Amino acid sequence: MRAVLIKDGKGPIDNLYIGETGKPTIKTDEVLVEVRPVLMILIFPKLTVYIKIKAFGLNRMDILQREGKYPLPPGASTILGVEFSGHVVDVGR
Repeated sequence: MRAVLIKDGKGPIDNLYIGETGKPTIKTDEVLVEVRPVLMILIFPKLTVYIKIKAFGLNRMDILQREGKYPLPPGASTILGVEFSGHVVDVGR
C-alpha cells in the first residue's frame, strides 16, 4: 500500500516521501485503516467501507512524530496522516 513515510524513521521535512509499505493485518475487534493508491479501505469487524480519497492532512502530531518528539503508543502505526476526506464508493460485509 502507499503511504507518507519517513526516511530513517525521523528527521527534517526532506525525509518525507510517498512510498510503498506492507499491508497491515486485522486483529479481532480492531478498526484498521488501509491506504491504497486510489482507495482507502476502512475495515471494521464484519464491515468494509471503500472510500475514494480526495484529500488527506498532516498535522502538528505528524510533525512531532517526524522529528522524533512524539512517542507512539505501543502497536501504533508509524505511517503519518490520520485525517482524510473522500467519498464512500462501496460497502461490504
